[in-house]
Amino acid sequence: MLSGASKVKILALLTKETELNVTAIAKKARINHSRLKIYLEELKDQNIVTEKNFGKIRIFLINENNEGGKLIKELFSKWEKSYEINTFFENE
Repeated sequence: MLSGASKVKILALLTKETELNVTAIAKKARINHSRLKIYLEELKDQNIVTEKNFGKIRIFLINENNEGGKLIKELFSKWEKSYEINTFFENE
């Protein structure tokens, strides 16, 4: 599930921002669009994130109806409180 820094960044962002579109995730996490789409599909297949569609706009958020999604959100929320999560993005 968390098989790399990019997925960790995606989940950290979605925990902090609640829901984001693909372009916002790509910019904030500094991941190219094509690679990001692969990661988001993997996380979606694992039922960790869900997707809302508004026409061509794809919005992603942590799936809180899934136990794994709840645990991820709790983990990153605690991480954010104990460690400034923004430094994670600055160091990449």
